[in-house]
Amino acid sequence: MMKDPMRRRARLIKLMEAKLRFEELSGEPCLISHYLDVSAESIREMRIGAILISGNSTNWLEYDFEGFRGLFRLITDSSIPIFGLCGGHQLIAMAYGAEVAAMRPLGPGEDDPLPHLAPGFYKEKGFLEVNVVKKDPLFRGLSDRITVNEAHHAEIKRLPKEFELLASGDECDIQAMKHRRRIIYGTQFHPENYDDRHLDGKIILQNFFRIAGVSPRYSSKDRNDS
Repeated sequence: MMKDPMRRRARLIKLMEAKLRFEELSGEPCLISHYLDVSAESIREMRIGAILISGNSTNWLEYDFEGFRGLFRLITDSSIPIFGLCGGHQLIAMAYGAEVAAMRPLGPGEDDPLPHLAPGFYKEKGFLEVNVVKKDPLFRGLSDRITVNEAHHAEIKRLPKEFELLASGDECDIQAMKHRRRIIYGTQFHPENYDDRHLDGKIILQNFFRIAGVSPRYSSKDRNDS
């Protein structure tokens, strides 16, 4: 889907960086699969402890949604813990019938930090504050106002009825959600894009792996941080 070779290369580098972080925090190998190759049948053949659905750098209007059928069935039918990140968060909502669309048009004089993606529409970009509106083990060790990395123009317009709202932002209402009966989480932000000054995303990932029952190999510093 991504035609610009430089953007594609940068995207692959970010994906590999995320893979290494997932492996470090979970203590388990992380297998990267293209969404066209993912199905409930393929997952059953592997011993999968948790599924993380990554973000995307292409406008949803450019996708053929027939290709998501296998992934949608996996999201709605699998008992494996799932965490959707940014575009993955939106995919979870779409699998349950929710609408995903651009947040709003840019206002007069507003900058566009991602002009290659949905030009003319507002984007959230960089480390921003998000309000935790419902206590949950995903936010264990964190305050009610967290700082996390954002990079998106689209949002979930209405919470799927099977989910409850966990966090909200000033521009985007549905920043985090959780399935009411299953271990399925979604965050509009990118918890994997943390740095030494903004560690809330790291703690959120640690908490998810703990909830999912994936045995992490934390250092003593990690335990103190969480």
